[in-house]
Amino acid sequence: MIGGAAGAFLLSTGLAADTPQLSFSRPVDLPGVGLSFKLMPGALEELLPSPNVYTFTVTPPGGTAFKTNWYSVTQLWQHSQFTGAWGDMKSNHVVLAVVRQPYPLNLKQAFVSRADFRRAMVATPPVEASSISGDALARWALPYTGAETMRAERLVNPPSGLSDVFRFVWSGQKNRLAYAFRLNRHAAGQYEAPTNWFFLRFDVHPAMAPERARIAVEDYFLPHVTVAGALPQAPVTPLAADSGSPELADSRRHVADSIRNMKDWWFAETRHYILLSNLKNRRNALVDVLEKNLDRHRAVCERLVPSRKPITAVSVIRIFATRAEFFEYVGHDANPSMVGVWRSDRRELVIRPADAAEDRTTLDTLIRVAYHEAFHQYLFYAFNEVNASVWFNEGHAELLFAAEFGAGRAASMEHAAHVRTIEPMMLEKNFSLRPLLGMTSLAFYDTNQELMNRNYSLAWALVYYLRKSALDRKDFPYAGLLKQYEEALWKTRNGPIATETAFKDVDFKALEKDFMAFWRTEERRNTRGIELGEGAGSP
Repeated sequence: MIGGAAGAFLLSTGLAADTPQLSFSRPVDLPGVGLSFKLMPGALEELLPSPNVYTFTVTPPGGTAFKTNWYSVTQLWQHSQFTGAWGDMKSNHVVLAVVRQPYPLNLKQAFVSRADFRRAMVATPPVEASSISGDALARWALPYTGAETMRAERLVNPPSGLSDVFRFVWSGQKNRLAYAFRLNRHAAGQYEAPTNWFFLRFDVHPAMAPERARIAVEDYFLPHVTVAGALPQAPVTPLAADSGSPELADSRRHVADSIRNMKDWWFAETRHYILLSNLKNRRNALVDVLEKNLDRHRAVCERLVPSRKPITAVSVIRIFATRAEFFEYVGHDANPSMVGVWRSDRRELVIRPADAAEDRTTLDTLIRVAYHEAFHQYLFYAFNEVNASVWFNEGHAELLFAAEFGAGRAASMEHAAHVRTIEPMMLEKNFSLRPLLGMTSLAFYDTNQELMNRNYSLAWALVYYLRKSALDRKDFPYAGLLKQYEEALWKTRNGPIATETAFKDVDFKALEKDFMAFWRTEERRNTRGIELGEGAGSP
């Protein structure tokens, strides 16, 4: 039996059971913006992905070409107005936004830097909620609808809880509906309702008749929109004690605000990181370890490979509660065994949960993968988003995978799995360093798992050898190679050229002979690992 107003609407249509239907019964309360309503049964929050990054090569007149990262103005603007999104299993989706500021019309180009976007928004006056017209609301809503032009139709008899409602109409509308509305402060219990306008977009099942969808929204969704149960408060993001530069603080706020109205999502902060998660237990063992050691990890990264510029973006780590959510976010074509990945396009390190929280081995693997991916994240920002050579990047990431953080001490131990791969190669003299150094990412991440594992092992073994020998041997002839590579990478912004520059005077036969002797001599390797600095616990 279907009950309530929504149920009565569905029964009265006399539709077949498999015809797409739209009903609203799931309560949603958003005290952060002062709004409460009902959604489709089974509707779940949908994450708003970070804005896409577009890399352009710029050649100034008479100057040297360089790469720069820009963002879609539309995506950045939508993020600045976005409040929440939800979807159900019947292909119905809802987007809610607050009408804060118009699209910055003083930006004529489609792609800009974040700094240029911020300046443009500062120069754009906020919306005057009490005087904005229907036409102005329609112009505001254009980027959210994809329409070129549209008109606003005022509903003659809005629900009692709303003082005003506009329906937006455009050609080619099909199964997308859009509205703007304000709460009615004169309605019972709404005297402290927010006065701003809200924007609502529905994308309904493709097989649903648009007129049926319109009736469902206007007769059964809008009447349930009311003020939130708690007095709306201005959202305030608690920042870490040392938030760094204004740009870093702005980055923190942007990330925290992206989940502010999402049920079950929360965030935790350290000096350099912000962790986003929907894990039920905030005191999860994985989160506890990461909160304790991430800034120590960052200190180690800075010692190994000093940043060439101030890092003005907070490092984001997103931890999902379920495997399904993880693979929905990173893509279902990802390796099923993947437990974490640095997504430079989204500026996020994404981690999936342990299959069994009580399994110490699984938890240890997750932590070590986080250390590995966090090096990629650090290097990306430290060299101003330049792509480092894969041997350097993965070799160091695996060095951090094997890191141990003790009381006042950090060390990178030998990576047991890589040692098992390397030792037979050294005994059989079955390796060559020159091809490794010249490998592209496509060649390094070979589809043949055995070959890819070999590449990882050799990259780690080379970096471990260069780091440890430079510390242990005063006469080590290759002590400056890694620094030379870093200098060349920063200067040329080109990984292959940087590798060629750093190794141009190296006798590879002599290097490989010494490399092989290192891995075949217990006395040279010893078992203490690589000391990464005393007091590494003080970021």
